[in-house]
Amino acid sequence: MRLLDLCPASVDECFSSWIYRCMIKFPWVKFSLEGVSVKAESDRCGELVYEDPDFDISSSYVQDVTSRLNLAQDDYLRFFDKKPGKLLSWQSRRFYCRDCIMDDIKNNILPYWRRSWCSAVCVFCPFHEKKLSSIRFNCDPIGRGWRAFSEFSQYPYHQYQGTRNYNLWESESLQKALYDLAIQVFEWYGSSEEARVDSAGADVASTAYFDLVFELLTQAPSLHNSGGLSWSFTLAFKLRLGRYRKDYSWLLENGVNEVDVNQRVCGVILAGKVLGILSDEEVGRLDCMVDDLFPYFGLSNLELGFRCANYSSIGDYDYLLSRIGRLPYSSQTRFDGFVAGLTPEM
Repeated sequence: MRLLDLCPASVDECFSSWIYRCMIKFPWVKFSLEGVSVKAESDRCGELVYEDPDFDISSSYVQDVTSRLNLAQDDYLRFFDKKPGKLLSWQSRRFYCRDCIMDDIKNNILPYWRRSWCSAVCVFCPFHEKKLSSIRFNCDPIGRGWRAFSEFSQYPYHQYQGTRNYNLWESESLQKALYDLAIQVFEWYGSSEEARVDSAGADVASTAYFDLVFELLTQAPSLHNSGGLSWSFTLAFKLRLGRYRKDYSWLLENGVNEVDVNQRVCGVILAGKVLGILSDEEVGRLDCMVDDLFPYFGLSNLELGFRCANYSSIGDYDYLLSRIGRLPYSSQTRFDGFVAGLTPEM
């Protein structure tokens, strides 16, 4: 009998999550996969970059697993049928929905990791309409679904719980407003090109435009700049030291992996506003709701661009211009206003 029949994959489940559940359920699977792990290599800055066992079918992990378990293509191709756009890096996929995990427990299923949680644009659960939670401690990424359940069972309280800022941000009315906006962006991002045009008109940009704006808004901070605007969120993590070796391109590409879910919520909504996925009016209404937690929802595209112009040298700006030049052609007047604000002061 096929392994997929013995241990059926759940809806939206990641490949590595399914393999982990098979290992727990069947000792022979765990024995067969002894020594198999997710490989990593050092990047140009000396950081470890892991392969992606959930979206890269050619990764050594997938090849080793399918070979050792003698899996037929029909058993594993379904896990790799669609890549949901910009992804969090393998080691940064720590965000999950508590209600989804609890549903797994109630259904007598070992908690599994959803593919949608791996998307950089996913900040709310589309089923339970709640903001994603985060694993706080390092763990084995292969079994992170179970780790998530174990952690929030033992540590149910947020580190900022009880403070004025936390109570304001987590209020039901504000979270509902943030969800309504963020889910529009998430659905737009995952839709077809035709649907994106229909939903936002002829001036809609491709996801490539969104990815670049989102990177600028979540740009990692360094010793030379304050990072993207998302890092201005009041409850943000503190700046990490040791960034003197990181160049501008690295800070852009990896910032989204370092922000917490609240900072990412801000980035998703503002990127949606810049590209016209969300209207200025509906995003601007958040300004009077968030008080001084994040007073930037009412800024114009030009002002947002100005706030994202964090360069340590003219070479950084030249790199950004090269990224903009590689974008597919689009009559994106709203994006042009944002780009105008990115021009450095001479």
